[in-house]
Parts: sequence; structure tokens; C-alpha cells
Amino acid sequence: MSTPFILPGLYGALQGIKGILREISYKRNGMSQHVMFNQLKKGDFVWYVNGDKLHYRFVKNVSYDFSGTDVTNIVIEFYGDYYDLKIKPEDAKTYRYTWYYTLMGDAKAQADYVSLKRNESIKKSQKVTPEEIIKEADLVMKRIEKIKKDLK
Repeated sequence: MSTPFILPGLYGALQGIKGILREISYKRNGMSQHVMFNQLKKGDFVWYVNGDKLHYRFVKNVSYDFSGTDVTNIVIEFYGDYYDLKIKPEDAKTYRYTWYYTLMGDAKAQADYVSLKRNESIKKSQKVTPEEIIKEADLVMKRIEKIKKDLK
């Protein structure tokens, strides 16, 4: 009875194990990667900083657009992503391009910096001085008095 379900279950378990091993490999190998965008190849990593969140992209393919014999763009394709990164060759000689990074430490530092600044901004927006409290309390009292007058 359970024979038809064994193969899909086994396949699912193997895919899960493969995914876990891939995650471990990505993170371990990504820490030691030291290449610029113009040096990327299949299997390398690119980190994307979105606000204070750090996401990695796994390079699926690197190709080149040509105009005659001159390279016009370096095209970096990522696994599981709809967006390809097109970089001019002169702009690819860096570790950072817009919000993409080839060095995990640099990307993490940027995400941590944004997180710190956001937390500071939150704390600043939550501070209230005694003068502000008194001012708002007076406004509330005036509104209440106006409502009492209107009800009489």
C-alpha cells in the first residue's frame, strides 16, 4: 500500500539534504571568496543588501555582450532570480556595484550599518521631552473644554 509513496518521499528527503548541504557549502565558501565583479565565474557568490537584510545570490552563469570585438557588458545570471546583473567592464573592477557585493564581510558591514542607523532613528523618534508632553496635554484639555461647551 505505501510503496507508491516511498519513492516521492525518498526523493523529497534527498532534495532536502542536498539543499542543506548546498547552504552550508555556500556560506563556508562564500566567506573565503575574494574576487571582483569582473572576475566572477559560475559557482561564485554575490551578496545583495536590501536595507538591513543580507541575501546571497549564487552565480549561475557569466556571459559577455560584444560590440565587434569589444566587451560592452558583463552579464551575471543568478540561480532562482529573475534579474540578471549587467555591468560595464570599467564598472566591474570593484567589489561593490550598487547594492551588490562580492565580499561577504563588506556586505555584512553595510547591512549592519543600516540596521544600526535605523535603530538609532527609531530611538530618536520615540523620545519625548517634558515640554512636548505638557504641550500635547494642554491641547487635549482645550479639546475637552470645547466639547463640554458644545454639549451645553
